[in-house]
Amino acid sequence: MEDLHALLHELKVNDYEQIEQIHALLINYAEAALPVINELLNSTDSEKRALAISALSHLHHPASQPALFHSLSDPDLLVRYSALLGLRRQPNPMALPALVRFLCEEDPLLARLATDALIALGEDSIPALAEILERQYPHGRIEAARALASIDHEDVMQPLLKALGDRSTLVDYWAREGLNRRGLGLVFFSPGA
Repeated sequence: MEDLHALLHELKVNDYEQIEQIHALLINYAEAALPVINELLNSTDSEKRALAISALSHLHHPASQPALFHSLSDPDLLVRYSALLGLRRQPNPMALPALVRFLCEEDPLLARLATDALIALGEDSIPALAEILERQYPHGRIEAARALASIDHEDVMQPLLKALGDRSTLVDYWAREGLNRRGLGLVFFSPGA
């Protein structure tokens, strides 16, 4: 672990090659690196916190989930991005309410990452996604339709069928895409043709 400590001592947050080396070492050392990861989590530097969250999300350690949840409310956007990516790697139904809130964010990357985490949750997220799809939040409805289209479960069909012909072109697109993925593509033809 001396190599890790040496890299951390001379860490420059704008040196992305160095950050990648540290990230790989944190993952490689796994549980042995937890004290270092905890130190990074408590840093005032948001890039160090994001690095720690990213490393934790690869470890699948009991300490990962609480740190990921806590980081969802970090004041820095980069840390929240990392936490959402982590929840995509380690899906947890307990994160569902927070993920749904992020789904309706105006920041498109936050919404997209939350959608990816909801897709990773799979079946557990379907009722919440169907509810958002019925609401009037434009950002959330599009992402909810995309998530439903990407979840491989029969319960997505009813909300996707309801969304067909939606006034939002993107909601309609994702509804059709989701149904096509399940072999329910709708083809209209004239009987006299």
